[in-house]
Amino acid sequence: MHASTLIAASMACAFVARHAVAQVPAGAPEQAIAPATAQEFSNRVYIGTSLGAAFLPKLKISDEFETEAAYGLTDVGLDTDVGAAFTIALGIHATENFSLEVQTGMTWVGFGGASGELSFLDRVGDPTPAFDATLSGGSGSFLQVPVMANATWRIPLSKRAPGTDDTSIGLILGGGFGAINTGADISGIDVAPIGGAVPDYTMSINGNGWSWAAQARVGLDIALSSRVSLGLEYRLIGLNEADLGSADFSEDLDRFSDITIETFIEQTISATLEFRF
Repeated sequence: MHASTLIAASMACAFVARHAVAQVPAGAPEQAIAPATAQEFSNRVYIGTSLGAAFLPKLKISDEFETEAAYGLTDVGLDTDVGAAFTIALGIHATENFSLEVQTGMTWVGFGGASGELSFLDRVGDPTPAFDATLSGGSGSFLQVPVMANATWRIPLSKRAPGTDDTSIGLILGGGFGAINTGADISGIDVAPIGGAVPDYTMSINGNGWSWAAQARVGLDIALSSRVSLGLEYRLIGLNEADLGSADFSEDLDRFSDITIETFIEQTISATLEFRF
């Protein structure tokens, strides 16, 4: 992925250089070439931002049994609320309708409560008896930080007249690959033993982990001028498993390690702004 991105970026730079040289009149002093090339390159560099709503599904924690701690988790899910997503990207227009960029940002999503079952088994020397319990409730949030490399195609729906700065409209199609760090700051999950063998406990999750990710993008771009564009976009993002670290229990229960979220899909709908230098 990185090799193809570098090759594409190199081809883009070569195109810019050839185009810039072509604009220099015959017989012009040699030193006039450098400023023209630099200016042409600068005109193709842009900063893009987006701000909108993020939608995550119910996150499924992998069923797991930890023999050392003698815990088991079965069918545990973490509900999510509607969140907010912000991105910022730095890119270059290799052509008027094709661009490459690197993107980061931040996505915040509220935690809507837990569900599922937990099992605790007898261990030698541990006074806590074996029990099964149900999980519910809790409060907190999830935070994501992406690092992505993207390619974007703009399909013109209306064209700007040559030599003018009129408004133009385009359809945006794109995609990218990278990694996303997903973190959880969750507390107060109720652990209610079935049958009342032991008192109720609470559980918290506080950790983060990186996931490989891929995304697809579609949107509408309105170029207000040759330098400023506004738009609306939809992103579909797929992530593989993310390790959220360990869960802590109240009282004297040991830590349960390796809370892992299974592969999931998230979606965002955002307003966009792009400024070309």
